Amino acid sequence: MRLRSQLVLVSLLVLLLPWAGCSYVSEMETALRQGQQDALVAVTRSMVSMVNGRPDLLEELLPVQRLATAGADLYLHDIPRLPVVDGYEDDDIEFANDLVRFIEADARAGPGRTPMQLSVWQATDGDKAYLYAHVVDDSISFRNPVAGGVSGSDYLQLTLDDANGNLQRFWISPEAPGKFTALKKKGRKFVSEYQISGVWLDAVGGYTVELTLPRAWLHQRFGIVAVDSGEVVHWAGSMAPGTRPGRLISTRAPLAAQLELIAQDNLRVSVIDDHHWLLAESGSLSFSAAAEPVPGAWMIESLYRMASPGQSSDVDYQGTVQGKLLREELDVALTGQSKAIWYPTDTKNNLAIISAAMPLRHEDRIVGAVVAEQTSAGILSLTNAALVRLAGISSVLVLLIVGGLIGYASWLSVRIHRLSRQVSVVMEPDGRELHAFPPQTATDEIGTLGRSFARLLSNVRTYTGYLQTLASKLSHELRTPLAVVRSSLDNLEHQTLPPDAEQYLRRARDGSERLSHILNAMSEASRVEHSISSAEKTPVNLVSLVKDVVAGYGTVYPQHNITCNLPDRDLVVTGNAELLAQMLDKLMDNARDFCPADGEIRFGVEQQGSEALITVENDGPLLPPEMADQLFESMVSVRESKDKHVHMGLGLTIVRLVAEFHGGTATVENRRDGSGVMFLIKINGVRVKTRYSGSLT
Repeated sequence: MRLRSQLVLVSLLVLLLPWAGCSYVSEMETALRQGQQDALVAVTRSMVSMVNGRPDLLEELLPVQRLATAGADLYLHDIPRLPVVDGYEDDDIEFANDLVRFIEADARAGPGRTPMQLSVWQATDGDKAYLYAHVVDDSISFRNPVAGGVSGSDYLQLTLDDANGNLQRFWISPEAPGKFTALKKKGRKFVSEYQISGVWLDAVGGYTVELTLPRAWLHQRFGIVAVDSGEVVHWAGSMAPGTRPGRLISTRAPLAAQLELIAQDNLRVSVIDDHHWLLAESGSLSFSAAAEPVPGAWMIESLYRMASPGQSSDVDYQGTVQGKLLREELDVALTGQSKAIWYPTDTKNNLAIISAAMPLRHEDRIVGAVVAEQTSAGILSLTNAALVRLAGISSVLVLLIVGGLIGYASWLSVRIHRLSRQVSVVMEPDGRELHAFPPQTATDEIGTLGRSFARLLSNVRTYTGYLQTLASKLSHELRTPLAVVRSSLDNLEHQTLPPDAEQYLRRARDGSERLSHILNAMSEASRVEHSISSAEKTPVNLVSLVKDVVAGYGTVYPQHNITCNLPDRDLVVTGNAELLAQMLDKLMDNARDFCPADGEIRFGVEQQGSEALITVENDGPLLPPEMADQLFESMVSVRESKDKHVHMGLGLTIVRLVAEFHGGTATVENRRDGSGVMFLIKINGVRVKTRYSGSLT
C-alpha cells in the first residue's frame, strides 16, 4: 500500500471530531463574552495597579525631552532574528507596513524633478541594530575617493547620541554599489567606522541600503537623512542635514519583564506612552481565523453567529503600525478613562478580539496606557458543565488521534532512519564501496526510495571503478601513439629540413616530452595507489628515516638551505618506510618549486601525545586560503613550472594517501609570520626510544 493511502487511512481518525462537536450545544455566547470582557478588564486593572505601584516602571514611560528644532521620532522594533544584509527585503520578515516614509518638500525639489523620498525601518535583536533604507532619487553620484570627503556625492547621514548625550554623525557614501563601511569625521578627515557596515544596491528610481551597527550605540536619539549633493542640495529624512535628531523609541526591558509575569495563552498585554508608542508587549493571540472548519462543526459556527451585532465595533482591528498602537480605546484611555471594544476579525467563523485599555498616571499626569487583548476563541475555556463534558470527550479523542499519529510517525521514522544508516555506511567519501546495499522489499514510497538509492549507489560504484582505472588506461593507450610520434620526430631530425621547419620540429619535440611527463605522472599515481593498497607495515624509525632522506636532499639541491630539526629520541611507528620516503620526496619536490634560491626548507619531527608530527616548511609565497582544503585533491596544483615538466597536481595527493595509509592526516597552513608555507603530517601509534639529539643542517 502506498504511503499516501496509509496517511489517508490514519487521517480518518479525525472523523471522530464531528461526533464530539455535535455534543456541543450552548446558548451562552453573550454571557461568555461578557465574562471574558470582565476578566480582561480585571487583568488590565491589576497590571495598571502593579505599574502604578512601581515608580521605577513609571519613569520608563517618561519621554525624552522633545525639542522644537529636533527631527521626527523613530521606532526601534524588537525582532528575534535580524534580516540578512544583502540589500533586499527579507522574505521571512514582513516590515512593509512599518516603513516610515519622508518626502522632500516640493518647493525644495524644484520644477521638473521628482521629490526625493526616504523609506526607513530599523530593528534590533538585542545584540545588533539593523537599518533598511530605500531612497527615491533621480540621479545618483558615488563618492570620489581621490577628492576626499562626501562633498558632491549622494549619501545617508546617521546621527545618534552617546551615553552622555553628545551627538555622533556617520556617513554612508560608498565609491560604488556593493558592500561598504560607514565614514566618520576625525579632525578634518573622513575615516572608516568598521562597526557600521552593510550593502548599497541600485534600485529602480533610486537605491537601497541595508546596514548593521552595535545596539549598545543607540541611546535616546537617532536620525537619518538621505542627501543628494548636486548643484542644489536635495534631502529627505527624519531630520535636516546637520540638525538634531528626534527621539529613538524602543521597548523597555523592565516593563516587558513585568508583563511576562502574567503572560498566558491567548492573552496579549501591551504598554504605550502618551504618544501611542509601543514600549512593551507580552503574549500572543493564539487563534487562526484561516483554519479549515472541522467537518460537523456547524453547531459551533451557529453559536458564534448568535453574537449580538452591537457587541463588536464597526471599525476593523488594527495592530502595531510603525511602532504605534492607534485604536479608539487607546485614545479614550489617554484622556483618563477606561474602555473596552470588541473588534470583528473573521465574520465567517464569528471570531473577534476584545481590547481593554486603562490609563497610567504619574504625579496627576497621564503618561501612558495599558491595553490587554484576547480573542473570542478563549471563551471555550469559560464554559459551563456542558463544556466540561465536551472537554472530557475531546480529550479522549485527542489522545486517541495523537497516540495513533505518534505511533505511525514513529514507525515511519524508524524506517527512514534505518534507510539513512544503510546509505551512510555502504560507501566511503571517495566513492569506494564498503558493503553491499541491502535489498529493499517494501512496496510503498520508502521502498521505492531505497531501490532508487540502490541504483544510484550501483551507478556511483561503476563510475568510481571507471575513474580509478582511467589513469592507467589512458597511460597504456597513449604510450603507443606517442612512441610513433617520437620515432617520427627522431627520423625527421636526420632529414634535411628548411630553416623555418626546425622551430616547428622543436615545438613538436617539446610537446611530445610534456605529454610523456603527463603519462609518467599518471602511471606513477596509479602505481602508488596500488602499492599503498598492498603495502606491508613494519616498525619504522621516523627520526632515522627523515635524517637519512634529508641528508640526500642537501646534495641534490645545493641552491637551497635545507635543515632538519630532530628530537633527542627515536620515534617508531608501524608503517612502510618506502612509502614514507616517497611522501617526503613529494613534499621536497613541492617545497623546492616554491622556495626561492638561497631560501630555507626546514624538516622537523616531533611527538604530540600518541602521534608523530612531520613538518615541512619552506620560504616563499603564501597559500591562497581557498586552496587549503583542495590542495591534496587529485589534479589540483597552484605552482608555476620552473622547467619543462608538467605538474598534474598528483604529488600532494600521494602525500595524503600515504598519510591516511598510516592512520594519519595531511594538512597545510601558512606560517604565522607570513614568510612561507608549512605542511603537517600526523601519524598515529608512535613509540619512543631515547637515542638521538641534535640538529642537521
